Amino acid sequence: MKIIADENIAEVKQAFASLGDVHLKAGRTINAVDVENADILLVRSVTPVNAALLKNSKVRFVASATIGTDHVDLDYLAAQGIGFAHAPGCNANAVAEYVLSALCHVLQSSEIQKTTIGIIGNGNVGSRLAEKLNILGWQYKLNDPFLAAQDNNAQYVSLDEIIETCDVISLHVPLTHAGLYPTQHLFNAARINKLKSKTVLINTARGAVIDNEALNIRLQKHNDLRVVLDVWEHEPHIAAELLSKVKLATPHIAGYSVEGKLRGTEQIYHAAWQYCMASTSLPPAWYKPVAVINKQIALPNNTPAALCAAYHALYDIAKDDEAMRTQPLTATRFDELRKHYTLRNEAPTLQLLSHVPQLEIDFAALGFAV
Repeated sequence: MKIIADENIAEVKQAFASLGDVHLKAGRTINAVDVENADILLVRSVTPVNAALLKNSKVRFVASATIGTDHVDLDYLAAQGIGFAHAPGCNANAVAEYVLSALCHVLQSSEIQKTTIGIIGNGNVGSRLAEKLNILGWQYKLNDPFLAAQDNNAQYVSLDEIIETCDVISLHVPLTHAGLYPTQHLFNAARINKLKSKTVLINTARGAVIDNEALNIRLQKHNDLRVVLDVWEHEPHIAAELLSKVKLATPHIAGYSVEGKLRGTEQIYHAAWQYCMASTSLPPAWYKPVAVINKQIALPNNTPAALCAAYHALYDIAKDDEAMRTQPLTATRFDELRKHYTLRNEAPTLQLLSHVPQLEIDFAALGFAV
């Protein structure tokens, strides 16, 4: 079988070698000619998968090594009988760790344990973040109208309540354009203008969940928000004026951990094997995930200081922010920052040394080695 794959899918050639000949392509440039004689197509979020790409191809299976599927025309695939899989939750832990690292960078130590966090979307990523906040004893509120309707659960609050009462708002929703609760421009001008002064607004979901133009106008008039953007409307074309005003900027890498990338590849590999072989059996193993401790630090005894020391050692977000600003951020440079990004490790690879038993218990629950 001929397999066309985005060159930035982790270890994709090694993983899919048992299924066929793997041909690597730059994700943004994959076109109809590339896939014409392909049997399997493997993509990331930068490749639109639709009739224009596939109508003259013999592709029978498409997989995306991503959580989201807004770049894929699922209705078209279903109508054509083309199999599909993606990788829900593969990088959920990495994104949750990114959010905590960002908060440790943006918040003052005196704010950390007094902060109420609003989580928009309680799926794989939002629920993982909530788990970590529970361990830390932080106050948070959840907004997810789909789950609220299903569960009739009082734990969910309205978006207006999140905006009115939360000090931090973290977005973890898919990008949708229709339906009962579309998320495109969920944070439109009206909602952006309702945000309290000093609100921390974090977007690791999809760029268009926030109206970037409206956000820029708010920051022009009153630069009183602490904004952390990992995703941007109209990527890879980033508005320079907005970039200059946000507190932290990163190039769509919140989920870029070694472990998350490998989980994503593993998930789509399993799905492709089972589809192509018409089998529910496990495919041949291609890697053995092992958490190897590669760093060790001693923690201060103060809880907020220990938290920030741990997450700063795990991931220094300031370095990625600096890389976004040191040169003019052209579309090409944005893609290069993503393509050549040095993947970070997740918590199990960092050993934390503490003389405070409760800190050891909490950090072990967060996944760190202690």
